[in-house]
Amino acid sequence: PQGAIIDRFEYVVLDKPRDPESTPDSPKEIAKEKPLADSPAQIPPVAPPKPSSTVDDDGFTPLLDKNHQGGWKYAGTGEVKDDNGTFSMWHPHPHSTDVGMYWYAARTFTDFVLRLEFMTTDSGVNSGIFLRTPALRDGPQTLWIDGSYEIEILGEKTGAIPWVKPSPDRIMPFKANTWNDYEITVSGQDYSVKLNGVLINKFTGNRNTSGYIAVQCFTDKLNAFRFRNVRIKEVAHVAADEPGR
Repeated sequence: PQGAIIDRFEYVVLDKPRDPESTPDSPKEIAKEKPLADSPAQIPPVAPPKPSSTVDDDGFTPLLDKNHQGGWKYAGTGEVKDDNGTFSMWHPHPHSTDVGMYWYAARTFTDFVLRLEFMTTDSGVNSGIFLRTPALRDGPQTLWIDGSYEIEILGEKTGAIPWVKPSPDRIMPFKANTWNDYEITVSGQDYSVKLNGVLINKFTGNRNTSGYIAVQCFTDKLNAFRFRNVRIKEVAHVAADEPGR
């Protein structure tokens, strides 16, 4: 029996390649080479390789695109449509105070830079990005969510903060039926907004310091508002006038 234990131990050591970063005397190698006295069959298995990272070169992690859709929920009447990674929403009561929200329910965020692309069919199409919201209940949502801020998407008001700062610092028109880049930086109570690379608004708030991210549905026409490539980078108090640093 003792010889059987040694034979099995030698088979594992000789046929299993060593970690090139380990030395023969390291604790890692010693743990590998120490046979189990009671049961040699209990040799620990090799750990599976870690999955490759999805963080891009700028340090952003995808939240919603063609290949990343887990964790999102729709709250409200209507629905979300996915067209190969481009998303649109509609709900049947566009002129009421009830709206829909597509929110990332997997986790909350504190300080971050959020990027996405959006397209509207005309300047009157209304939507917005809600930041640091509490968890949303099922059913229709209101136009405002206690404790959070909305970053407007609505023609010349794009970048404004409804009920707080109704016009952005800089009005920057954008073309309909064209993809636009939106970048929002949140650090502490400092917020800044970039549209197509241009800083258009800054403000200091006093609401939630962490929460969920949501996209508002405020139209009854599917494809009137479309968005894609939602991605995020968590940061530690980046100055709000330097988005994307």
